[in-house]
Amino acid sequence: MWKNNKPTQQIEHPPSNAKNYLTEMREKYKQQVNSLLQLCETYQEEPENLESDHNIRLERRLAIMIEDLSTVCTQNMIALAGVITKAAVDVMGKEPPCGYATVALESMARLETTSYSDLEFSFLVEDKTDENEAYFEHLAECECLISEREPAGN
Repeated sequence: MWKNNKPTQQIEHPPSNAKNYLTEMREKYKQQVNSLLQLCETYQEEPENLESDHNIRLERRLAIMIEDLSTVCTQNMIALAGVITKAAVDVMGKEPPCGYATVALESMARLETTSYSDLEFSFLVEDKTDENEAYFEHLAECECLISEREPAGN
């Protein structure tokens, strides 16, 4: 769960089912959050102890651990988005017609993703043509089906 005060990575192999993977990931994060909460219980709330060395060290440690957990979760969600994109390309049976980049948006771009966050990203395509636009719209629809979510509006 935690190794050297850092949360462990979850993606060891590509998940075959995004929804099941998220369920497993959420359970692991729940355990890690519970261990953070246990640390919070050692906070000394008495007025004379509020600025104690213990509280200062504890707050610093918690801040780092929370940031690390958020980073690991974001990395796993980005990896999951990549797996979903690859699966969508496979379902379509046709490689992308031009070069492209996947650009993270919202919480993923800010590295604040949780296992309950939406996977919000956009495609930056090399050549904007009607054919390419149609391909990437279809790719996005396939991704939504694979991840068992409803497609967002255009």
